[in-house]
This record gives sequence, C-alpha cells and structure tokens, in this order.
Amino acid sequence: MTFAPVLRRAGAALAAAALTWGVVQAVSPVAAEAGSDSQPIVTGWMPYWSTTASTRSVLDNADQFSEVSPFWYSAKWTGSDSTISAQVSSSAKASAVASLRGAGIPIVPAITDGMPARRLAAVMADRTQRTRLVNRLVALVVGEGFDGIDLDFEGFAFSDGSSTWPTTRPAWVSFIAELSAGLHAQGKILSVTTPPIYDADRDGSSGYWVYDWASIGQYVDRLRIMAYDYSVSGGPIAPYTWVESVVRFAVTQVPSGKIQVGVAAYGRNAVVKWRPTSGSSLVPKVIGTCPTNRPSNYLSTLSFTAANKMTAIPSAPYSSATVSRTAAVRTWNKTYNGQPTYETYFTYQITYKGVTSSGTATSCTVYRQGWYDDAAAAAQRATLVGTYKLRGIAQWTIGGEDPAQWSLLRSYSDSLAPVPTSVSLRSRTAVTYGSRLTLAATALSAGAPVADTAATLFYRRSTSQRWSRVASSTTDVSGRVLFRLTARDPGYYRVHVASGPGRRYGAVNSSFIRVRSAVAVAQSATVIDAGQVVRVTATVTPVQPGQRVLRQIRSGGRWVTVAQARTGTSGRARFRFDPPRSGTVYVYRLLAVATGGYAGGTKIFRVEVR
Repeated sequence: MTFAPVLRRAGAALAAAALTWGVVQAVSPVAAEAGSDSQPIVTGWMPYWSTTASTRSVLDNADQFSEVSPFWYSAKWTGSDSTISAQVSSSAKASAVASLRGAGIPIVPAITDGMPARRLAAVMADRTQRTRLVNRLVALVVGEGFDGIDLDFEGFAFSDGSSTWPTTRPAWVSFIAELSAGLHAQGKILSVTTPPIYDADRDGSSGYWVYDWASIGQYVDRLRIMAYDYSVSGGPIAPYTWVESVVRFAVTQVPSGKIQVGVAAYGRNAVVKWRPTSGSSLVPKVIGTCPTNRPSNYLSTLSFTAANKMTAIPSAPYSSATVSRTAAVRTWNKTYNGQPTYETYFTYQITYKGVTSSGTATSCTVYRQGWYDDAAAAAQRATLVGTYKLRGIAQWTIGGEDPAQWSLLRSYSDSLAPVPTSVSLRSRTAVTYGSRLTLAATALSAGAPVADTAATLFYRRSTSQRWSRVASSTTDVSGRVLFRLTARDPGYYRVHVASGPGRRYGAVNSSFIRVRSAVAVAQSATVIDAGQVVRVTATVTPVQPGQRVLRQIRSGGRWVTVAQARTGTSGRARFRFDPPRSGTVYVYRLLAVATGGYAGGTKIFRVEVR
C-alpha cells in the first residue's frame, strides 16, 4: 500500500509482619497520564523499515492504541515445506517489544504471504501441510510471548487469480478454524486482514470473496478491512462513501465488535489523464514536446506519507530541466463521481524546457494531480466506529500518519466512552522477600461490577519510569480480580482493566510496596550448659554481600544490639557467643539492616541455658 520500500495494491495491504492493608482508589485511568480518558480505538501496522519511528508514534499516543501489529514476519516456501521468516533484525525487534510491553500495548505481529503464487493456497488445501503451518504460527506467538498474530495473506487476491477462489475459499476457512483453535487454546488472538468484499454473491462484482467473511467470522477475534487503495494511479485513496459501503456490508457478515476498518495515512501524486480529442483514449496530459533532459520519472505516480504531505507534493518530479512549477492548489472533500470523499485533492503543473534529441529547443507542461488522507480524513473515517459499533480503526502506516490526527481521534474516542471505569486496589504495603504478595483489584462502572473483562498487572521500580507487564487475568462476576505473586522487588504495581462498549478502561497504581530482607536462622543448639558456646548463622535473601546483620537481645522492653557481622557472597553472616547465666532463656533477634532498596528484616531465636 505504500511508499518505502513496498507498494500495497488495490484495496490493499495492509507477608509477614505489618499486616496493614493499603487501599488505593483510582483517580484516573492509565490514559490520563497521556492527557486523556479515552477509549482506545486505534490499531495499525508498523512497517519493518520504520520500526523505530513507528514505535515512537505508538508510545507517544499509547492511550489510543488497543493493540499494534509490527510488520515483522513472512510465510515462505523452502521447496518442500512452509517456514516463517523474520523481516526485521533481532535487535530492532527486541527494542520495540521492550518499549511496547513497557507501555502495556498488546503486540499482534503481522505475517504476510511470501510464497510463490498459488503455493500458500496449496499448503492450506493439504491437511498435513496446513497443520504444520498452524503449529509454526502458534509456536511463534507462544515462544515470543506475543498476544496473537495478524494474517495479511494477500496472494489469494492479487497473485493467484480469481479462477482459483472456489477451491481456495474452503481451504482458507479450514485453515482459519484450525489456527483459531490452536491460538485460543493458548489464550492468544487471531486477527485477519483482508481487502474488501462488497456483497455475498461471489461473482465478479463481489470484491475479494475468497476470504469469506461470513464463514471465518465465528473463528477470528479481529477482522481488519483494507478499505483503501480504491485508486492507485490518479484517483482518491479511499472515498468515504465507498469505505462506508464496505463497512455496511461487513457488519452483516461478522460481529461489528470484531471489525477494524482500515484507514490510509498516505497519498499519491499522479499525472492527470485526459482525452486530447473527442473520442480519443485517455493519455497523460502533457502539452508540448518534452525535452530529453526531463526527469525519468516525470510521468510516474509517486507516493508519500500523510506526515510529509506539505513537502512531498511540490518536490517531485523535479530536475534541472524544470523551468517553472505552479503552487499546488488543495481542495478538501472534493467530490468524486458525485459523492463526498473526505480527502484532500490537489493539482499543479510543471514546465520543462530543453532540447529534443535533434537539438531543437522545446518545452512541455505536465499536469499533475493527487489525493491524500490526512488528519481530517482519519478523523472522519473514525466516526464509522461509533456509527456501526466497530472495534476501531486500523491504520497503514503507524509512523506515517499526520500527527495532527491524534488530538482529533482522542476527542472522538472520548465521546464514545463517556462512562468511566473505577478501579480500587488492596495490597499489603510491606512484605517479606520470597513470601506471597496478593493484590486484589475491583472494577466498577456506574456502580455496577465490570465482569468477565481482561485485567493486566504491571510493575515499576521506584527508580524507573518504565512499566513492565507481570500478569494478566479476568475479572469475576463481582468485578474482582486477584494477582498472587512471589515478592521479589520493591516498587509500584498498576492494575489496568480493559474498556468495553460504552465504557472507558480504568487503572489504579498501588502505593509503594516495601520488600523486607528475609532472614533465616540456623543455630548449633537451642539448649546449652553454662559456658557453652552457641554458633548462629543468619542467611539473608536477596543476597547482598556486605549487608550488616545485628544480633540483638531483648532487654528492658527494647532491643539492644550486642554484636554485628556482615554477609558474605552467599548471603550468610555468622555469630559465636556464650550466654552467661544458667537457668535463663535468652530471647535474641537478628536484624538485617535495610540496604539496596530493601527494608530491614528480622528473625527471633531463643537460647536456653541450663
């Protein structure tokens, strides 16, 4: 569908002590940290060639993203079997994954059809080959810890030929059913991206009916419709009335809450086509005879991102042969075939001057036009989410969008979910290292429990601003969810409860949860004779070599330090002493002094002197 380095096609591509419980009430959801309480309605594709820029765009607008799909994988054919090939470096992927997960963005990478024409259809038609590919996809998602997979298999539509569709369609449905079962067994999402289908007739005017929305609708979690590339060489990218007609049919085939309508973030600059004389064929509108030194791409259709719309249009095609260039005249919502487009249309002319191949002076004027979808176009198409109760929009590409769209989308998504989700959290404020830490969250909306809804737990060190996902679960009928962890590190926890129809998502942060050092005591004897030496070893976890450990005795209602030692590399500190008085039970305490961010921990032991 776009510009660098790949062009997508028609319709296209895309416990201890201190048992005090702290109760924290949510003041605002996670999105408020980015300046909004909006319901996330955006997903989209992150091209492998712009992973860094795309990741930055997602992080800057994390409150708007329900999930994101990096363009990272392709299904290939080895000559005898299918395989999955990565299209991005391991380092780029690792960096993006860490950042996206830290922001709590679900990752559902896209996989394209990189096989020769008709090969993927043959794989799906063969039960053994189909199962192998399913198993490889499930293993990829589970092994990488992704939240699911997005299938962007376009070869059926654009390479195989429509004559193959009657055979491919049932094989495709079988593949989707099998993959859905495999992913859902692992708690993963199946997203499917397809070009448009216009009706249920399965004929030449029905669009890409090989993808059979009605049959796969029961198996998929997301249907993403590539509602763009209506024109690829001189017309609108995605005229609004056409997009709406595609959506209007889609909701009759697939539950609307699964549908994400594709939104373009690009444009094309093409030569105007005209008929020089009545009845003649359409040809590029070029007046005069062009010189030999005109640019080689002077009649090419050029693509540009919405982010670059103000600079990309007048810059191409241009060369030393250019004599003049008129300013591009832009028109918002120029009609097309009598219908509103909600796109920007522009025209301009370039004049080239030089000589012919014979050396004669000459010049020509080339008339150019173009269309692009910018912030206003994205916002207009987003209104289909509310009108048809869709899951959201899916943008090609993330990173290429007009930055001005985010404030518009944020305002619109705010209006979709006026009812907030209130989340409260109960947890201990201090816990011993290695013991059980339970966090209990309750989600309510308008006083009613938010039941059967995804809840995610995140953790952040006090010295960091990055949140890391720890666990996920689902609220029960009372809106309650429990997270049980083994206490390891001090810091903050956040519980995020997903949004729903007519309801914003909500979140709450815990107060700082201290983790005390755990102290275990091993002593040579608990009962001794007077004058006998007792040997006591304290083992402190987590191991912090050099940590001070105090031996204290209970005296006069308080603890008095009588000796100290430091832990070694194994976390052990040793004491040797002889209690003086017979007929006495001495009560001692070992205190591991707070260090390294961990609170002090204690352990009491006794020695009886006969």
